[in-house]
Amino acid sequence: MRGLVIAILILIGLALLAGCGGSATPFSPMNSSLQQQFESAARPALTTRPASAPKLWDAKALAQQPLDAKPEPVKEETIDKTLVRVQEVIFNGEKEQEKAARLSAVLVSPVPGPKVKRLPAVLVIGESKESAGAAARHLAVNGYTALAYAPGGLTDEAVYKAKPALKDSALYGLVSGAMRAVSLLADQPTADPRKVGVLGIGWGGVAACLMNAVDKRVQAVSAVLTGPEGVRTAWNEQIGKLGEDRERWILAYDPLSYLGDMRQPIQLQADPSGKFYPVSGIRRLSQDAKSDVTLLFRVRPKGQKAEDVEAARIWLDSALKNAPKLPGLKAQADGKESVTITAQGGGPLKAVTLYYALGNPLALEGRPWKAVEARQEGGKWQAALPKETAGQEIVYFAVAQETRGGAVSSDIASRLNAPQPS
Repeated sequence: MRGLVIAILILIGLALLAGCGGSATPFSPMNSSLQQQFESAARPALTTRPASAPKLWDAKALAQQPLDAKPEPVKEETIDKTLVRVQEVIFNGEKEQEKAARLSAVLVSPVPGPKVKRLPAVLVIGESKESAGAAARHLAVNGYTALAYAPGGLTDEAVYKAKPALKDSALYGLVSGAMRAVSLLADQPTADPRKVGVLGIGWGGVAACLMNAVDKRVQAVSAVLTGPEGVRTAWNEQIGKLGEDRERWILAYDPLSYLGDMRQPIQLQADPSGKFYPVSGIRRLSQDAKSDVTLLFRVRPKGQKAEDVEAARIWLDSALKNAPKLPGLKAQADGKESVTITAQGGGPLKAVTLYYALGNPLALEGRPWKAVEARQEGGKWQAALPKETAGQEIVYFAVAQETRGGAVSSDIASRLNAPQPS
């Protein structure tokens, strides 16, 4: 009943504002309850974990357990005219009941010179060995020691699970195994243990966010919160099936439940129409995390890879190699049927694209997005909205491409109470 009353009040408020014609401020973000809901992203978030929240991972114990690593013979590959070493390593996972599962990962690094140099190191947590291995090779070619870890078995049934115990979720094993993999990576003579990052794809992206909160060895995280190879799991739908275990599972595995503990830089890559992890949750992560967050929303054509490894690599360079940071990007609709995009910091931009969608700003999943190229005017970029947006509610965001290849997006914004077309 309460929800029905709120919905009716929202509709009445919007009707009154529409009747005000030109006397109302056209784009004021505080003009409606709907706008306020959009700005708060309508998602619960915990900046401080309650004392009753489950404590699943003992990072100190996981780091201290012996690895008993068994490396396979080294193979050499030439990638983009660069010679790299590729080596599968078998190692101990978490020790439980006096036994430890044996895990597998692939170590990729540039062929060292006469004097071994410690390089920034990145753990790649993938949905498949192929995607994780390809990302690790790309990072190695660009001066990283990388470790590809993709244990598999991450089905909906295995992940969205809270019984008989929370640790029975495959997500628990993914994180604990990844933390063991960080130990293996940091032990490599070509890895700098003070500069360890994580690139996570799909469920690996969720694991990477959790590791930012629970593993202090991790110094930077790039999380691709999009389902693999076009698969878009409906997060909210699956969580709803947990019934009475829903809140326990969320406290254990939703990155929003760890906001207060995320203190290292994060890059969040996502499809703004995706259902794998709610867009509202990604927006809350970017708004409320205590760490520095870089957004990269990508409208992904069917069949295109979820991850942009090159964009992740350039961002990791800024976090682990002291390369220049990416710019902060802001997009703001004005009363002239256009959107102004401004960048703060970072390198020069070579292109800016505005993406927009019509309709209710609270329902982003599955929306069709359209693109408009922006023009540079002085120190800003201007994107003219097409006629179809006149008098319509729209949601929009901008993506900027740097000349060095880096990419960044603004947050998703909304324009309500738009002026009627003349």
